[in-house]
Amino acid sequence: MPVLLAVVMLVVQFALTYHAAQVAQVAAEDAARVAQGATSGGVTAGRAEARRVLADSAPTLFTTVTVAVTADDSRVVAVVSGRVVSLLPGWAPRVTGRAGGPVETFDH
Repeated sequence: MPVLLAVVMLVVQFALTYHAAQVAQVAAEDAARVAQGATSGGVTAGRAEARRVLADSAPTLFTTVTVAVTADDSRVVAVVSGRVVSLLPGWAPRVTGRAGGPVETFDH
């Protein structure tokens, strides 16, 4: 019976980790999309959007989260990474979502 319980816990942990990876990816994509906009507020708005997505989608899924949005003249990159809540002692899986794209500009 203890082996069955361990297997069930492992399956649930993998499901939590998979879900967390999807949430991190969506947060990174939304952050990049917002930061790309010519009138959106840039990287600050992108970071805020990623934090909003994380808070709305999975407020207790991560134990730690790092949001980084960087931009230069032509490209925006957003990276969201964090440690997933662990059901198994001594194991805290890390997931990362990355997204990027060109910076929108208006030519007159």
